[in-house]
Amino acid sequence: MLRKLKIWGSVLGLASVMAAGIWFFFVPHWGTAISAEEPWSYAFQFKKDTPIKFQLPSGETEVTFPEDATPLSVIFKTSFYLEDGAQVTEGLLEYNYKYSVRVLLNGVECASLDKNLIQPSLLNPQNQEDGLAVFEHWRPQKIALSEETLKRCLKDGENTLEIIVTNPSDLPVVDLLHKQLLLKTTGIHSGINPLFRLEKPPKVFKGSRLPLLNIHSFGKMIPDEPKIKASLKVIHQEGQKNYLSDSSATYSIKIERRGNTSQSFSKKSYSFHLVDQKGAKQPEVLMGLPKSSKWVLYGPYADKSLIRNALTYTLYREMGNYAPRFRFVDLVVNQNYQGIYLLTEKIQVGPQHLNIPTFHVDSSGAFSGGYVLEIDRNKWRSKLPLKNDSLFLPIWYEPYVPKKEVLSMAAIDSMMLQFNLLEQGIYNDSDLTTHIDIHSFVDYFIISEVSKNIDAYKLSTFIYNKDINSETPRFYIGPIWDYNFAYGLAGHLDGYKPAHFVYNGKDKMPFWWTKLIQNKEFKAYLVERYAYLRTSVLSDQNIHQKIDSLSGICRGSAGLNFKRWDVLNSSDLWPNYYLGKTYDDEINYLKSWIEQRLFFMDHSRLLSQKGKNSLSKY
Repeated sequence: MLRKLKIWGSVLGLASVMAAGIWFFFVPHWGTAISAEEPWSYAFQFKKDTPIKFQLPSGETEVTFPEDATPLSVIFKTSFYLEDGAQVTEGLLEYNYKYSVRVLLNGVECASLDKNLIQPSLLNPQNQEDGLAVFEHWRPQKIALSEETLKRCLKDGENTLEIIVTNPSDLPVVDLLHKQLLLKTTGIHSGINPLFRLEKPPKVFKGSRLPLLNIHSFGKMIPDEPKIKASLKVIHQEGQKNYLSDSSATYSIKIERRGNTSQSFSKKSYSFHLVDQKGAKQPEVLMGLPKSSKWVLYGPYADKSLIRNALTYTLYREMGNYAPRFRFVDLVVNQNYQGIYLLTEKIQVGPQHLNIPTFHVDSSGAFSGGYVLEIDRNKWRSKLPLKNDSLFLPIWYEPYVPKKEVLSMAAIDSMMLQFNLLEQGIYNDSDLTTHIDIHSFVDYFIISEVSKNIDAYKLSTFIYNKDINSETPRFYIGPIWDYNFAYGLAGHLDGYKPAHFVYNGKDKMPFWWTKLIQNKEFKAYLVERYAYLRTSVLSDQNIHQKIDSLSGICRGSAGLNFKRWDVLNSSDLWPNYYLGKTYDDEINYLKSWIEQRLFFMDHSRLLSQKGKNSLSKY
């Protein structure tokens, strides 16, 4: 018996050796031409058409740029040896995901890729019904090199590979390692070391309880601006799971990246217009949201609860104010899963949006209607405070609706005059209610302070006037926008501390709010309104219910979202103060922080004093 087992063991061993030999000699297999541990020579190029002087690696693993200048490009160079290049059928180049590159093989450009181009994963299943592979964003970028490309560029013997990094201004340092070239060969004479590497099967995205938005940019990078042509497929069956292979409604769109600080985040946010065949805006109803041609896809990234904007808009609407409507969606761009996004109507004027008279210019050039101004990093400077007033800072603003490009000088002068009347009333504390709607200003103050939005008052702040021709203009504040750094998220400007107010901060804060708080009438309204809201919309119970409801909508897709963007418990994720290990940690932190914040506000001198006027009915 033992002898038979030994014989069978020998047979199996021989068969294994023969199978391995057949695989090694005849079956195409991957090998490593350049390993990830191999250092590269490098050179900085500061001007086009200047001589390149490569520096050999001398033990360092990364290098910084010269202190006096950032180079136009960084060029990495190395070489590898091939005995028989004809055996190579496929290539795969892996490098840092932060790099935009041009790739030269033996001096011939064989590939180029912008880091902002979202492309299908090379490991995606061929059949869309099988789903989309989901990998962490921080994995190395991969460029596939076809057999046709390799035959055109490779040669027997010594081969030179150059990677030209074209976006060094985005990089603090460059890494001399972690660039790898894999080649697939059909025999043993190529000179390439076989690669034996088992990879864990990827997570796969097939469908979602959330609506699916599938965008194709036709192989183009989606830029910061201007908008480019793309297509949008919306897969939405209410109450059912949505699959990539399901039927969809298809739209033509123009799309661009959006945001200011958020532009630095790996997960980008987008703004898009629905357009007709001629490129003109075409309003449509999307997933039950009000008809519009202008939309925003906000990608929660630093906000690991995923719901800070949605929570704020929901509470503000329950307070009786207009706030943008939204839907949570799962987004796919160019067959690459991008995670959970918030599809939001863009701030605009209309009966189903911000319902004020539309700005209109007649055939004679006379204008009428309302307009919206934006307070942010803009170009119009307010006349107040006076230049010798060192206590307060001016406001920087511009028209938002309509855009200033379509306004006549007469219309611009009228807007500036009305804005100046508003500021004079606040600055001089004279007849305050003539030029402001005190109810909207009080509610804006409350939502901004309850959330402790560190960007409130000075950024993404909107005010509107219903009549550009009024001699006594009356301004309303709103709609609210961008509360993604609120509720204790930020580790700077004391944003994480439940105590202290935002309105009197020293970081470029407009003078309006300190002046308003000093006004007895405004203060009385504020105290009474806050007390009423704490028994209703802003009660601990209602806020917790809203958090549970919104996070419950996201929970089914949260796992894949955080697989794609591995930001949970990330030690270097700016601007976060708290680093939860799980999604539940982030939701619990949000609840706990809000409880502490409301406790502080309830007991603050500002809001605990009794006012004389009840606002419970407005």
